[in-house]
Amino acid sequence: MPPDASTSARFAILREEVDSIHFANNLNWKQGERHSVKRWPSMNADRNRLEEIRRELETLKSVD
Repeated sequence: MPPDASTSARFAILREEVDSIHFANNLNWKQGERHSVKRWPSMNADRNRLEEIRRELETLKSVD
């Protein structure tokens, strides 16, 4: 059964957020800041948010 409109919209929002985090991470790699101490709090926040997104996606998929 296809997901309803609100589920599809939520998938799209989460995908945009993942893409945004991915873009920022790539930019930091290219700038050589991937291991910078000043980036650790931001990297940890990104990692935590990605884990939250993963859990939410699992929940959304199980609803379908």
